[in-house]
Amino acid sequence: MSGTDADGNASSRNFSAVRFGVGNTESTDPAVVGISSAGGPYDLNYSSSYGGSWQIMGLSNSDGDNTYYIHVGPSSPTIAFGATGCIEICGPGAMNSFNSYIQSLGGNPTVTFQSAAVPPLVVGGYVK
Repeated sequence: MSGTDADGNASSRNFSAVRFGVGNTESTDPAVVGISSAGGPYDLNYSSSYGGSWQIMGLSNSDGDNTYYIHVGPSSPTIAFGATGCIEICGPGAMNSFNSYIQSLGGNPTVTFQSAAVPPLVVGGYVK
């Protein structure tokens, strides 16, 4: 995450996050979902969803819905948490640190994504 602080100085900070999850509905087979392509900057708007999160504005899912959020995640990125494509900030107290960092930046918060390879889906020990 990067931006400009209240004094006009460039500022950046890294946060551990889960970027992909498994999507599965009654009408679809399980698949890895999430944001894989580079893009942005996207505006962030604070939302009460997921116990307090940041909605990524202008980034739509395959149905055309603007439903990607940055929200609290597991205590470690190696723990399954139920991610379905949102960005989950990992670590004890990490979401509070993320929120504090965003609030320390001047102007409207934005996020930019670098491209990332979609990880394979492994079911029962087999790659699907």
